[in-house]
Amino acid sequence: MVGHLRKESDALERFYMSIYAGAAAQWRLEDPIFHSGNRCGNKRKVYDIAVLKLGRGLSMRLIFVRHGLSNDNILGKIEGHNNSGLSRKGKAQAKAAALKLKDVQIDAIYSSDLERARETAKEIARYHKTTHITFTKQLRERNWGAYEGRSLSGKEMQKWKKERDIPDFEYKSGETLNDVYNRIKNFVGKASCKNKKTVVLVGHGYIGRVLTAIILGKPASEVEGIPDFSNASISVFETLENGRHRIHTINDVAHLV
Repeated sequence: MVGHLRKESDALERFYMSIYAGAAAQWRLEDPIFHSGNRCGNKRKVYDIAVLKLGRGLSMRLIFVRHGLSNDNILGKIEGHNNSGLSRKGKAQAKAAALKLKDVQIDAIYSSDLERARETAKEIARYHKTTHITFTKQLRERNWGAYEGRSLSGKEMQKWKKERDIPDFEYKSGETLNDVYNRIKNFVGKASCKNKKTVVLVGHGYIGRVLTAIILGKPASEVEGIPDFSNASISVFETLENGRHRIHTINDVAHLV
C-alpha cells in the first residue's frame, strides 16, 4: 500500500513541478473567479476570491482533504453518490489526517455530506471544537449515473476513464464534467465570500482534480492532465489578492506512512 501511495504522490509531484518549472512559479489567472470585477453579495453566479482583504497579500488558504479509504474503495467500486462509509483502515487514515492538521488555525470546515467524507471531517473537527462544520451536497463526488456501484476492469475501465474527462460527456442519469466544474467553482467562490482566511474542504477524488484545475485557472478540458488524489491526502492552495495563486503542497500522504 505504501508503494501505491508513493506512486500516486509521485505522479502529482511531477504535475506540480511541471507547473512551477523555471520562473513560472506564479502567474496571473485569467479565470473571472479570481478577478475583482465580481463582488461578493451580488446576484451573479461567479464570485470573487481575490477581492477579500484577509492578510498581507493572502485572500484565502484552501486545505483540501480527500476522505479516507471507504468500504467501496476496497471493493473497487465506483462510488459517486453512493453512501459508503469508511473502512477500518480509512478511519485510521482520517485520524492521521486530522492529527496532521490539529495545530492549524482553521476558520471553517466544509464537507461533502456523503458518509465517507462526513466521517473524515468529524475527525478533523475533533481538534477544532470552536470551528463550524458545514455538510453540503455541493462537495459531493461526481454523479456517475449508471456506473455507480459497479466494479470495472480491463477495457471497460479504460473506456470509463477516457469518457470521464470529456467536458460535455454525460453518463446516463449522471453529471457531465462541466456540471461538476461549475458546481465546485461556484461553491469555492461563495465560500471565499464568507470572510474566512483558512478553510478546509473535505471531499472526493474527482473533486480534488476539478478543484485543482479551478485554482490553476485551467478549463474543464484540462482536468484530464491532473493525476488522481490519494485517500486522506492533504493539499494546500493559496489564492492571493493580486490574482495569483500558490500551491503549498499537493497530495501529501506523509502522515499515512
